[in-house]
Amino acid sequence: MMAFNFGQDRTPIGLFTEDDEERERLEISPEEIVESQADILGIKVIPNKTEREAASALSLMNEELSKIPLDQKRCYVDAVEKCTNEVNNEKRMAFLWREDFDAKRAAARLVKYWEKRKELFAERCYLPLTLRILEDEIPLISTELFHLLPSKDSSGRAILSINMSLRDKSKNSVESVARVLWYFFHCLIEDVETQKRGCVILLLVKHAKYNNFDPPFMRALTDFERKYFPIRFVSLHLCHTRPFFRALLPIGKFVMGRRMRARLCF
Repeated sequence: MMAFNFGQDRTPIGLFTEDDEERERLEISPEEIVESQADILGIKVIPNKTEREAASALSLMNEELSKIPLDQKRCYVDAVEKCTNEVNNEKRMAFLWREDFDAKRAAARLVKYWEKRKELFAERCYLPLTLRILEDEIPLISTELFHLLPSKDSSGRAILSINMSLRDKSKNSVESVARVLWYFFHCLIEDVETQKRGCVILLLVKHAKYNNFDPPFMRALTDFERKYFPIRFVSLHLCHTRPFFRALLPIGKFVMGRRMRARLCF
């Protein structure tokens, strides 16, 4: 991979070259291929969890949370004190589903989630995530840059569309877009089946122009899923790509990471 410029957070953004593509093709395991295809096609088997199994997993997760040093989980501890309903067992189950019931990883993701939520919303992070705390972003929400489809796909997965032609960098900062994206992800995980089955992302680029292309936003999109949020993208579909967008694809692939590159469809 070749880094060539920086996002707003000064993190290098670069190119995923043809050599990188070939190297990754040789490195990817048969298990990864089967898993990614199952996600794309919607044929992944979702395990059933009994109440006893769920309770045991939650207990193990609580043990792992207790092992994390206080200075590394301050935002989570504050959330427990200030907004108990936001960290109850129902909410924690979402993190277990995301990490395939690995209690240690689920606990680590939950702590990182609250760190990021505090970073995005400051003290408002401890309030319920409703439109009330997004008053400044209402005009952005109204553009329908993000749209949660009313129906799921044939495999029961939620579908979130992102219309890149509506990404106006002159009017909305990456931080504002990130807060709105976080809100939509929050709406998604309110549904237990979405916690289990994941979400399909439709990236609409038919009417997008060069100045709509936004690597820092793409990084926020993929980082939220990869590091913080209890949600799993099962596939990412680039819809109606134009020639110039294909030219920018190596940048997009660099940002999205290995797991999502294996689930990219266009």
